[in-house]
Amino acid sequence: QLRRHDEMMLSKVVPFIEASYALNREKVTIQADWVQKAFKAQRDFMRVVAACKRPTEEELSDLLAETSEALMEIEEQCDSSSEDRLHLSLVASGMPCLAWVSVPMNPTTYIGDMLNAVPVFGEKIVNEMRSSGEGDLHNNFVQTFRDMLRGLNDYVRLYHGKGLSWNMEGMDFADMTFEIETSRVSEGSPADSAR
Repeated sequence: QLRRHDEMMLSKVVPFIEASYALNREKVTIQADWVQKAFKAQRDFMRVVAACKRPTEEELSDLLAETSEALMEIEEQCDSSSEDRLHLSLVASGMPCLAWVSVPMNPTTYIGDMLNAVPVFGEKIVNEMRSSGEGDLHNNFVQTFRDMLRGLNDYVRLYHGKGLSWNMEGMDFADMTFEIETSRVSEGSPADSAR
């Protein structure tokens, strides 16, 4: 399941990050970096899910802290006075989908709710930017964002359709803590990989 998660990130997350950078807008780029960090944090979390028995609530909260921080930063990038307000709002309205890991039953419905926000902002972006000469770039931004959320939903449906599937035969979380910290140090910043 980790391999499928990595495939989803390469085929769905990376194109969105690239589409964000192609707009060459500072706030959109900063927010995209946080999106990438959020998905990277969730990938690290999924590594634990695949290898470990369910941890205690306190350990679980600690495990989700990095994803939560990234999601808060994504939300904080919204600026109603920015020329990019629609782009920033689109992303901020959809990225809470990563909280699916906290949904006990049927997390795909939860992600689907986030997908429903895409047309609200997406159509406005496409319509406003159509005559700007950069309409294709903005359309690609909206399309890749929607595809990214759909890719996540497909992954969750396949591996965690009834909620998070911990490895009941796996190791205790405490035994894996050192491995996680070592991995984070050796892999470097997730924002570096899409640039």
